[in-house]
Amino acid sequence: MPNRKLISVSQMPPVLGYENESATTLSEGMAAVAGSAEGLCTVGAADAEVLGIVAKGTEATTGQVASLHVGHGQLVYVRSGAAFAVGAPLTIDNAGRFVTATSTKKIQAKALGAAAAANELIAAVRMDGQSVVA
Repeated sequence: MPNRKLISVSQMPPVLGYENESATTLSEGMAAVAGSAEGLCTVGAADAEVLGIVAKGTEATTGQVASLHVGHGQLVYVRSGAAFAVGAPLTIDNAGRFVTATSTKKIQAKALGAAAAANELIAAVRMDGQSVVA
């Protein structure tokens, strides 16, 4: 008998390719924002609206294509910019890494695990980036 609880075979959001125009290498779990033209992306800046999250196993230097998870409400892995708790609302810092969102900051993801320090890959649910912490 089939498992009727299975809603979707893939819980990962769609992946699209964008050319990295920043001088910073985009690594797995980092946030990327829209670049200067269609099809381009750059490293995210603090509290900017996220275009996508760099897919696991991806590293893109300037001019290379970065695979980005786009869409909302699904599982992604985010790179921490500092320690944060399970369930924390997350925004991004100036290096495109995820940190706890404080008052009035855009919520880009919700942590499904805790980060003890910077540069850890942590499971999260991607949020819309429009909602803010009250």
